[in-house]
Amino acid sequence: MLRLGHVIRTQVYLTEEQAQDIKLRAKCEKKYEADVTRELIDKGRLSTTNTSQETAGNALLRLAKLGDGCAICPSKAYAT
Repeated sequence: MLRLGHVIRTQVYLTEEQAQDIKLRAKCEKKYEADVTRELIDKGRLSTTNTSQETAGNALLRLAKLGDGCAICPSKAYAT
């Protein structure tokens, strides 16, 4: 678990797809959803200062690797 110093509580509206993605990532990585959300925000915030951009192919390969080692069936993960 991430140790936090001073934090500010906030709320955001997510699409259903974004919420499901965060929930699935948290489950696969055995982390809290809040930790995953903070990591994604930091990654996006820091990547805007980086001049190199990821290719579409590399992005797809990275997404495909998300499910590696995760024992969740995708069709069941999105079932309500």
